[in-house]
Amino acid sequence: MPSIKKCIVPLVLIFVLTLCNVAISKGNIPTEWSMDTDCTLCHTHEADTLKNEKCLIYAHSDQSCTACHSQEKKLAVSHRKMSADTSKLKRLKRTTVDEANCIACHGEWKDLAEQTKNTTLVKDSEGTVVNPHRVRADINKKNQHDLITCTNCHRMHTESNLAEAANEECRTCHHKGVYTCGTCHD
Repeated sequence: MPSIKKCIVPLVLIFVLTLCNVAISKGNIPTEWSMDTDCTLCHTHEADTLKNEKCLIYAHSDQSCTACHSQEKKLAVSHRKMSADTSKLKRLKRTTVDEANCIACHGEWKDLAEQTKNTTLVKDSEGTVVNPHRVRADINKKNQHDLITCTNCHRMHTESNLAEAANEECRTCHHKGVYTCGTCHD
């Protein structure tokens, strides 16, 4: 027969851990946000995507969240009044990632266009292949493509297919599915 001490010690440990867990979930441990905060403590979905090879963010999992999400003032406002007891977390509908953060590591649009010159991911309904990086680097004579940002196609925290996302982005304006300019309006 096991000794009482061997039975009680695990039970006490379980009880203490349960109390700690309840204390955290009830918000008895307030949190204060800063750019150094471990974002994954609250943003569990995004934390999971860091380990998911089907998400583009997986390739960036060695980076801190603030390497991309660098808008400190906006983040500070959105995290104001947040603590461990916040039951309904206020979520930004869409977090903006400054294009300069992408360019700092991956290069300018013209560099990306050169690196991806043989890509065939983006194809219109007539079979015309388009390099979306070239669109911003070379074809953007009237600045009509200035609103396209890296994250329009490179959806980091979702299991999106890059080709589908890029073609979907093109079709937001090229609604007839033809990517050649001058084919929609007379």
